[in-house]
Amino acid sequence: MDEFEKAFEKVSIPLFVLPSRSPALNGNVERSNGTFRYEFYVLHERFLSETDHEQKLIDFTNFYNEIRPHKKLKLLTHCQFLARLN
Repeated sequence: MDEFEKAFEKVSIPLFVLPSRSPALNGNVERSNGTFRYEFYVLHERFLSETDHEQKLIDFTNFYNEIRPHKKLKLLTHCQFLARLN
């Protein structure tokens, strides 16, 4: 953790450390973690290599942000929602 905090400090990025086991304070991250746990890792229990795992994770992240509609965003993808903000 010390190296992580120093890296953020070096590039002047504020770091907010939340108490552990505080999902109410960290709802978006907890929701994202749950989605990856139940939609990605359930389908991909084994990987051929670390590179295979990384590529499948990248592919799922792209799907999640660019193709998968989200109820909370009125069935827009994350990319569509962000494009409307600009």
